[in-house]
Amino acid sequence: MKLRLVSTVLFVGLALIACSSSSSTSSPAGTGPGQTAPATQTIGSAGGTVTASGVTLTIPAGALSSDTAISITPNAAAIPNGYAGLSSLFEFQPTGTKFATPATIAFTLASAGTNPTVYWSNDTGTYDALDTSVTGTSASASIQHFSTGFAASRTTIDKLDAGKITDDGGTTTTDAGAAVGSFNVTVDGVATSFANNAKVTLGVSTTTIQGDDDPSATHWTIQIILTNTPQQSCVLNGVPMVNYTHYTSGTIDKVYGSKFTGGSCTLMVSSYPANPGDLVTGTILTGALGKGNAPVSDPATHALSSGSFNLTL
Repeated sequence: MKLRLVSTVLFVGLALIACSSSSSTSSPAGTGPGQTAPATQTIGSAGGTVTASGVTLTIPAGALSSDTAISITPNAAAIPNGYAGLSSLFEFQPTGTKFATPATIAFTLASAGTNPTVYWSNDTGTYDALDTSVTGTSASASIQHFSTGFAASRTTIDKLDAGKITDDGGTTTTDAGAAVGSFNVTVDGVATSFANNAKVTLGVSTTTIQGDDDPSATHWTIQIILTNTPQQSCVLNGVPMVNYTHYTSGTIDKVYGSKFTGGSCTLMVSSYPANPGDLVTGTILTGALGKGNAPVSDPATHALSSGSFNLTL
């Protein structure tokens, strides 16, 4: 009788332990269906990589001055309205972390989408479209600070076909002769066309334009993030903002921008697009782009003395 009682108690105890073990493997609170647990890793001045399901963060040497516990947390919230999500929404912490040298974020794309772009939240509560490189099923961009981000598609103009661009007083045209748009900026006293691969991207309350000075994989890209006001001046780590990035064989090796030390800009916008066929038109009055990541021998700033853009959504 005692043996039977002991056996029964032992069986019940084992069953309770099994139930407890089973419940401990349930999804962490707050991650939501299909989400994964946060990925956390300590990164120091030597740099390193943090990977979560669907996203990889690469921090170069010198970007952080001391050991920092980095975490990437999937956010169960839906991608904001107006975006066709190509990845989950992720939060990057510690909040407020800034990098002395830009880090790289790479999202795994759930589908090819149309013009996949990395979006990064800003101080105004909206999202900036970052200068994005797409390779296979990955969309990557440089970041200067931690925020919330994702990859998505938005309404864009078709990239201008470099094989069809003609020089017509700075106006880019197609073979048919119809004006598509122009994007001209005077950088360090040199008038430059950035009509190659030019595009317009609509955000919730921003309009982003960007283009390259050369159709090859080695080029400068200028990106301007505009708010919906006529005259505007650049804001530190906010919008409006001008980014100036150099690529060598498709790899970023120099980053300048209005958000870095010595940076500034004053812009005048005449019209904003809302529907396909609308124009975004304006001028660059003045600007200075501070060095974010470039060789010591490179200049501390690049000057914008004038410019104009007239692009069709």
